[in-house]
Amino acid sequence: MKTIKKARKISSPLISGIMDELTPVEKIQTAVKMRLAAKLDDLIRQRGWSKGDFADRVGKHPSEITKWLSGTHNFTTDTLSEIAVALGVTVDVFFVPERVEVAHKEHLVIGTRTKAPAVGTWTLGLITEVSTTPKIKRD
Repeated sequence: MKTIKKARKISSPLISGIMDELTPVEKIQTAVKMRLAAKLDDLIRQRGWSKGDFADRVGKHPSEITKWLSGTHNFTTDTLSEIAVALGVTVDVFFVPERVEVAHKEHLVIGTRTKAPAVGTWTLGLITEVSTTPKIKRD
């Protein structure tokens, strides 16, 4: 199974300016479209399919798949149903957050050049939380 990379968070004055001009509804619509495209891309990659392979399965041209994966496409329920059938999933998989189970969680103290060490939470090989304020454990 291929490793799925998560999106990077990018900070840009241009993007911030554009986002500031969106209404609250437009911000939600944009976020939903982007999450839907990312989930679709993950599902395609998990199966080891190329865009062309997936396009053949849904009866579309690969350029249409590229448009879908751009995060700007406004999917109809009919299209989502066709996609779900081709992927062998239910439509709700696009909207229900994945359940992540933590197998092992530890606190990790990292020495730094400052007086206070950084304290982080280590989950499945990823530092998920870092604080420069040490947590004092009292017995």
